[in-house]
Amino acid sequence: MIYLEKIKACPICKSKKINSLFNLKSIPLADYFSKKKNKTKKDKLLPINPQICENCSHVFLKHFVNQNYNYKNNFSYKTQVTKGLKAHFANEIKKIILENKIKKGSFCLDIGSNDGTILSILKKNKMKFVGIEPSISIAKYANKKGLKTINSFFNEKSSKEIVQKFEKPHLVISTYTFANIKNIAEFLKTVKNLISSNGIFVIETGYHPKQMENKMFDYFYHEHFSYFSLRSIKYLLNNFGFKILKVKITEPKSGSLLIVSKKCEFDKSKISQTEKKILTFERRRGVYKKNFYLNFMKKINFYKKKLHEKLDEISKNGKKIVGYGASHSSTLLVHQFDIRKYLDFIVDDNEIKHNT
Repeated sequence: MIYLEKIKACPICKSKKINSLFNLKSIPLADYFSKKKNKTKKDKLLPINPQICENCSHVFLKHFVNQNYNYKNNFSYKTQVTKGLKAHFANEIKKIILENKIKKGSFCLDIGSNDGTILSILKKNKMKFVGIEPSISIAKYANKKGLKTINSFFNEKSSKEIVQKFEKPHLVISTYTFANIKNIAEFLKTVKNLISSNGIFVIETGYHPKQMENKMFDYFYHEHFSYFSLRSIKYLLNNFGFKILKVKITEPKSGSLLIVSKKCEFDKSKISQTEKKILTFERRRGVYKKNFYLNFMKKINFYKKKLHEKLDEISKNGKKIVGYGASHSSTLLVHQFDIRKYLDFIVDDNEIKHNT
């Protein structure tokens, strides 16, 4: 049975002053469908209820799904399938190496390294590297390409093994994994203990204020436990001995936040103009208040109504309606917008998803 834990305190500041924002439709765990026509435990509908902390304004789900079910045996996503993502990573990592004067041959760690896309970029930039990836099949795929990948979750045990087998990394990268971690404070503590003195820590994660501005609601699903603002990430990094060197909003995932930080004692030196600008944007948009999210859902429900009107019109004309792409977010889209009744089938070129 899928392990579903109810969260009673903010994963960042541990405050128990939490407000529910809105309830999305319950959905099956993405990529965990049964191939049988009759429903099984694998098809159980699980709740998606985002909530916000009154103290630090962090947004996270009310329930947490054991990540073994998301990653170890059932994970099918490969970084390389997302159009433009490899070029984006290549461009940004090259800048980070140059701007922070990271020497060739420096040891780098990619947390949640997936198919080795970032590892291949580090290799091209003449770095020593290792990746850590919990998916058995994806880690095996990366290793077959000659991109050294440890098949494990990142935790205190695996971090000690990395240091024993290799060395302390000077550059640690975490792209699109930060939102998936339950105990984010423990994660950052482990990174701090692992990384070398004055090491560089890079985070890129979905940026929900920009995603919501783009009317993107289907980033909310069980794999994504946390939804970060710059304010909440800054709070975390400062509390665990990292200073933000550079931050910017990037294009992937309909809006992401890229942060370059450095391991050092927190100081109150001036923050960059970009950091000020993003924090001002969040405050003015009301990102820390409940009304921001209620207004967002009103817009989503409006588009749901408009879509149904269009699909009704197409159906009445006797035409077939086919879904294109069985992504994780497609699961939420189909359920939240109640469009299953309209769809004849869904197509996807990923063979793992066929007949599910």
